[in-house]
Amino acid sequence: MVNSFSGRDPISGNVLTVHCGDGRITRVEPCGAPGLADSETWLCHGLVDLQVNGYRGNDLNADDLNIDTVGYLARSLLASAITLRLRTSFCSDAVI
Repeated sequence: MVNSFSGRDPISGNVLTVHCGDGRITRVEPCGAPGLADSETWLCHGLVDLQVNGYRGNDLNADDLNIDTVGYLARSLLASAITLRLRTSFCSDAVI
């Protein structure tokens, strides 16, 4: 499946068309479509979440944390435009 979308490049200010296929960007080119020169749609890099404790009911500090939960969280954050994340870890004294 191939998708394409257009928006303004925040660095140059030019309107670009981004073509995607198989979940990846395949080509970026200047947009020649009439009317898009005044585009209010902007392209940007993915967002960064600097403190991820959990997401969608999953806790990264849970005692029973497993790789499936971490994978689900990573995919869910990516679907929300979070492309970089920093896991928050808590340390406490062990109770014996």
